[in-house]
Order: sequence, then C-alpha cells, then structure tokens
Amino acid sequence: MRYICDPTYPRLSESNFVKVMQQLTELENDIVGMDKEPFISDVPERFAEEELASHWAVDGNVESFNRLINYIEVKTNFKPYFESALTHIPWDSLGEDLVIADIGSGVGWTSALISRMPQVRKVYSIEPGRARARRIQYIAKHFGLNNRQVEWINGSFENFNLPEKVDYVILCASFHHCVDTLQKSLFENIVSNSRRSKVGVLVANEHYVTTVWTLNRMKSYYLKENAASRKQLCWGPGQWREPSPRDNEHHRIKRECDRIFEGNGFNATYYIHPGDLCKNKSPLKTRLMWRYYHAVLERKEI
Repeated sequence: MRYICDPTYPRLSESNFVKVMQQLTELENDIVGMDKEPFISDVPERFAEEELASHWAVDGNVESFNRLINYIEVKTNFKPYFESALTHIPWDSLGEDLVIADIGSGVGWTSALISRMPQVRKVYSIEPGRARARRIQYIAKHFGLNNRQVEWINGSFENFNLPEKVDYVILCASFHHCVDTLQKSLFENIVSNSRRSKVGVLVANEHYVTTVWTLNRMKSYYLKENAASRKQLCWGPGQWREPSPRDNEHHRIKRECDRIFEGNGFNATYYIHPGDLCKNKSPLKTRLMWRYYHAVLERKEI
C-alpha cells in the first residue's frame, strides 16, 4: 500500500505531538505482543488506524460492551443472523476440541460467540486493523473468555499468519471486502491452513445484489448526479458495481459469488435471511435489491 503525504495537512504543535505519541504508546501496549509483530498493512488505509464508531469502541467499561450488544442485537441483525449461520456448521462431523480461524474478525465479537460453542477449544481472531484489533481482548473478557480461548492474530487475506492448522474457517462480513485479485490467495490460504482433507468454510453476514439494484444505480447516475459529481464516483457506465476504493466493499451478484466459490474448488450451500442485515432499508427495497445470506462451503473432492 502506498501512503501519500498531503503538504496541506495541518501540522501538530509540539505539545499535541507529545500527547499523540503518548496515546500511540498506550495503544500499542493494550494488546500483549502487538509491538513485537510486524503490522500487516495490506488493507485499505481507512482500516489501519480508523476512528471507530462508538458501538465498536469497547473497553473495560460495561457500558461500552452494552452499546456493542445493543448495536449487533437490536439496531441490526448482525448477531441473530450470525448465530443462525453457526447452526449450519456440521459440528457433529467435526467432533470436539476444535480450533477455528475467524478471518477478518474486526473487534472480535464473532470470535467470542464462536469460542462459546461447546465443541470449540480455541479461536484465532485474525484482524489486521489495529484500531479494531485492540478491542478484541476487552470483548473476550466481557464474554467471560481469556486469551487462551480467543487469541488475536495479526493476519490478512493473503497471510493468515497462523501458528497451527485449524479445523474450520469462518468469514463473517469480511468476504465482501476481499477484492477479486486476492480471492485466489484467500482460498489457497484456507486450504493450506486446514488440518482436514475435507476443508470447511462458513461465509456469514454477507450479501449479493439483484438486477434491480444495478438499474437503480444507473438511474441515480443519469438522473441525480451531475457532470461534476460523476467525476468523483468510482463507478459508472460499464462499471456499475465497481467496489469502493474506500473500504473495498463489493456489490457482487450471485453468479459472481458462485464463480468465486466454484473457481476455487468449493461447493456452496446458500441460506437466505428473510430481512435486512443492517435494518436501514425499507422492506420493499430489501426484497427488490438485496439478498442477505450465509453459505456453507465444502471443498470439492479431488
């Protein structure tokens, strides 16, 4: 990733510079071992040191944890949909004493829920964004877990950086942030880091869009945008579903999801959720334009 220094950006005074450095030192010390590992930065700059919304900014305070729970359980369907997805993992065939990799775990609430499954011994919570990763330890503690049950790993789609092979891989709301050029690396990493010949993956809290979604974007381009604003868009004619350069979020259609899964050697079973994951759209718009799903992937027999 290239970083560009903007000469127009305001300079810090000496006193403010000292305060910033102190805050950075405290941040680095928040996670044991973080300062000893190279920081994997092949993520959008926004996620490297982003300012988190208050519902993600969990610390040792119970109130901050309650904000998180309210957001993922009441204001959105994040937690209910993820818990529904967990029921479709073939737990019986996997057995006991399982080690799970949670790829793109964010602040780690998904890792905590996975860790509370009775069959699971250990969850590796893989997250390259420091602002989010530093919250993992707090959320684990609020859920009554310790760092032997949920362990943060500084990894990415290209390099999981795992210390051991795992029994199962989970991606919750992270698949749509993985650009097409990294999909091959992602699935190669999944296979190479699995200790099982029958590799299994859960892709949860995901979406694909419909033809109506694309038509609506075309309408917006021609009827709402003007010549000046169109130049600022990353999408347009021939690229209506171009991913956002800000966070790599994709708006794929189902055929593209199928192509990715099948092209990397996996069969996918889809489960469609009845409503809106984010609870921020009208029921009609959700039905016409969006499909929220989770998918259980199994590697094809070779």
